[in-house]
Amino acid sequence: GYLLAFVAVAVALACRLLLQEALGDRAIFLLFVPAILLASIAAGVGPALLSLTLSVPAVFLITGLQAERVQNTVELVVFLAIGLGIAGIG
Repeated sequence: GYLLAFVAVAVALACRLLLQEALGDRAIFLLFVPAILLASIAAGVGPALLSLTLSVPAVFLITGLQAERVQNTVELVVFLAIGLGIAGIG
């Protein structure tokens, strides 16, 4: 279960890096939502929370997310709320 969570986030990160040129700073968190959903459905709450926890630093790695930018802060809060909701389903 936890290995699946790690692999799902790694795949999401790889896909996001491949699409970085096309997407730029748009849809930063979008590809990490399916990783959380997969972990939640296949393995439960714990792995889903691990996916959520691993996704946030992955986004920082991609974009150097600046917390002082209001838009990024709002996106992060929405992503965390959605991620927690998905994890709760597991």
